[in-house]
Amino acid sequence: MTQTVTLTVPQVLHAAADELELAGWTQGHYHDIDGRRDALGALAHIAECDPTYTRTETFNTAERHLLAAIDSDSVIDWNDDPERTRRDVVAAFHKAEHAANTETATNDAAA
Repeated sequence: MTQTVTLTVPQVLHAAADELELAGWTQGHYHDIDGRRDALGALAHIAECDPTYTRTETFNTAERHLLAAIDSDSVIDWNDDPERTRRDVVAAFHKAEHAANTETATNDAAA
């Protein structure tokens, strides 16, 4: 019997950062033949969706936190900036994760 585990938004952001660290990072496409992923590709892979066709609520919320962390309206354009580094992208995911954790704690306290 297979059990499905649903990740929280902070967990998705953390796992996407880990994915980029372990599998590698790329620019110009969601993933390449070597298994490296760009920021949106890593996020979609962990959130188990396709950013073009089948976005999930978890993906959308995680992307919102990532966009706020990078102060941009496009993860793709930000990721593909020629001056961008994997370190920048991983740091942005951790910043977004922190914000998502803070939002979750605030929502839990208000409930």
